[in-house]
Amino acid sequence: MKKAARLKFVSELFGPQYVMEFQICRTWRELLSAIRYFEASGREWGIRTDGAGGYTQGVTFPFIQLGSLSAAEVLWQQYGTSLEYIVYDSFSEPCLNAVAERIDRDYVHFEYNPIDLMLSQRQMDKFPDHLRHLMIGPLRRNQMLPEFFLPFSFCPITPSGPVYQPDDNFVRDNKFAEIYRRMQEAEDCHIKEARIVTFTLRLPDRRLIIW
Repeated sequence: MKKAARLKFVSELFGPQYVMEFQICRTWRELLSAIRYFEASGREWGIRTDGAGGYTQGVTFPFIQLGSLSAAEVLWQQYGTSLEYIVYDSFSEPCLNAVAERIDRDYVHFEYNPIDLMLSQRQMDKFPDHLRHLMIGPLRRNQMLPEFFLPFSFCPITPSGPVYQPDDNFVRDNKFAEIYRRMQEAEDCHIKEARIVTFTLRLPDRRLIIW
């Protein structure tokens, strides 16, 4: 699923409150109009890009986290109509980035970076040693799972590196439980596109953004 289609899918499935405002642009005129729209309202903006054709999103296309008109001009001059440009409501505040992946009907594995809080979602795994892991699911008797459970069946796992054990407030306040619940609702409706969810928690206002 391409980036623009994914954002629309997230908005329809989880709700528009989880998606940053964005505009899809295919010409320089549209790109300039979108930039002026965000700047006129005093908001920061960024640019995500995707291939102009095909049905799946590219992972190596250029990306501008915090945009400027000069950066947008350089991007357009280099790629022109070969790309689709998504101008979105960006921000420079610290944030927690994470990826959630469904393991089976009951369990969701989370990978997140609680250290590099100024990185973008796309850059969250830039420092592998800073990544942490968490599994959420029901606790069952005699079940073979990692070493220990937290109350309410929040279970950290450690594929490598030191054990990191967040408490219940961390899991709740950083929206892991909310993402788990939303993914469970999608699984109940057999929506396979929601089995991997990337998300960002903007820390100053605790806004949850799903990509």
